[in-house]
Amino acid sequence: MAGHRPAAPRLRELAGTAVGLVDISKPRGNVFLDRIESLLRDRGIEVLRFAKPTHTRPAPVDLRHEITTHAGAVIQALAD
Repeated sequence: MAGHRPAAPRLRELAGTAVGLVDISKPRGNVFLDRIESLLRDRGIEVLRFAKPTHTRPAPVDLRHEITTHAGAVIQALAD
């Protein structure tokens, strides 16, 4: 199948892993991510925040590179 890539292996735990929180710029996505950030930080997890310029287009290449370079796990907010 063209463009098919295997899924990345699942992490067994988040300890020692920076978690990237990606706001895709939809309304209230930041509210969801603020809560997730709080819960993760309470558990001693390093959190990095990222934001797409708009939800109507894919993330720019430089943003995707920054996320994959710095975050070992990613949570994306899709809230409205």
